[in-house]
Amino acid sequence: MRDASGRVVHKSSRRYALAWPKSKADEVRRGRILFERDALLPPGRYTVEVIAFDAQAGTSGVDRVAVAASEPRAGERRVSSLVVVGHAERSALAAAGPLLYQGVRLYPSFGEAVSVGAGKPLAFLFTLRPGDRPLPEARVELLSGDAVVRGANVPWPPSDASGQLRVVSGLSLDGVAAGAYTLRLTLADGQSLESRSA
Repeated sequence: MRDASGRVVHKSSRRYALAWPKSKADEVRRGRILFERDALLPPGRYTVEVIAFDAQAGTSGVDRVAVAASEPRAGERRVSSLVVVGHAERSALAAAGPLLYQGVRLYPSFGEAVSVGAGKPLAFLFTLRPGDRPLPEARVELLSGDAVVRGANVPWPPSDASGQLRVVSGLSLDGVAAGAYTLRLTLADGQSLESRSA
């Protein structure tokens, strides 16, 4: 992570040594590895640089994304990005993190097609720090263009020790045709309206 001047302010890495039977080689090549880290940063603008190196193939790739960390005002409500879960796997590791939920590792979707079986909901997650105001009403809607195809209210779970509410929930897609959709989260409390989309 680099600050606005280009100075490195946080670094993290991990080496993955993978082994698999030859019969699974194609499946493993199409798979994903989740690399997640937390970084506590002062307010400012940052660039996150991700570099991956494949030692066996001798190839590498780089990606960059800009992020901004703002100073929360006292008592201010804060809501995270809305994340669509691409898939989930049981995890034997007990390491806490934003993508571990009740012993299940959640893998975000990055815009690729999400396959949801019959009777299974489209899973999503977000985090809310309520601040001083009462909890808003939360609703998710599935949109095709501007048309609402499906919607549901989102119940609030209990807050954690820090006062945050971590919501992992789902929206039924039974009867919804395959296609490109937007998932929209709306938070409304009678005084303000906030939304996030994925």
